[in-house]
Amino acid sequence: MKTRSITSVCYVLVIAALYVLKVFLPEGWGLLPFDLLFTACCIIGTREILRAIGGEKCTSLQKYLVYGYSFVAVPLVFLTDILGKNALSFSLLLFVLFVAMALALLVIEFETATVEGTGIALFALVYPNLLMVVCSFINHIGVTSNSNIGILFLFVVCPFADAAAYLFGKLLHKKFPMKMAPKVSPNKSMVGGIGGILGGLVGALVVYFVYNAVSSVGMVNLTGVPDIVVVLAIGILGALLCEFGDLVESAIKRKVGIKDMGNLLPGHGGILDRFDGTMFTAIMILLLMAAISGGV
Repeated sequence: MKTRSITSVCYVLVIAALYVLKVFLPEGWGLLPFDLLFTACCIIGTREILRAIGGEKCTSLQKYLVYGYSFVAVPLVFLTDILGKNALSFSLLLFVLFVAMALALLVIEFETATVEGTGIALFALVYPNLLMVVCSFINHIGVTSNSNIGILFLFVVCPFADAAAYLFGKLLHKKFPMKMAPKVSPNKSMVGGIGGILGGLVGALVVYFVYNAVSSVGMVNLTGVPDIVVVLAIGILGALLCEFGDLVESAIKRKVGIKDMGNLLPGHGGILDRFDGTMFTAIMILLLMAAISGGV
């Protein structure tokens, strides 16, 4: 527990430092710190997922292809955005290109490539790489203030949901023993899930009110929907998706018979053990923040 707590504090300090750089670096350069983080997560996460789900069944070219995407996917978002191009279109084209190349290798390496290895490579292109690109798009939302608060939502809602789920589960699981998904993650209880939703709500509200109190420009909402509705949606849906992402990773680990994806973060496991829920929450935050901002 002590090791896990120390790692958590270090993680919070790193995210806080990156956020300070995002806010105070000159326009354009402020996007770089979190994009570097997401790129590192792509590369390390690719190593973790390939090792977990049987990357040895991929050919060398298939693995080079997946790692190639992990190196360029997020930097492409950064470069196209600062050059004033449509980052979303270029990112979609890049992803489709890599998927097509992964399928082409099944033909080019017909003697050595297998359908199973190809499936593993395609899976790794999506998880974690494409999901990390989604995280990067939150960093690049066109309205700067919404980009700033979007990143805060991303890195506050999930930890609040996780912490509340743990506390509720720890304190109340004996009185309310019903399990959320016993075959996937036996330790996760329904009462813990409810606590996670409440935690996500608290996290979203804290971000919104604190940000508006200290920022000269609050969240920009072009839809006419009350801000509080958007914030509550982020809190509730963010917590639900965080829990879902955690279950997805638990399912992967249970299927392949491992406890953690890696050992980079003592007490937590690997990068994917830390970002599993965050990656899925990012999808919803991007959609809502892009909607109220008038686009990515």
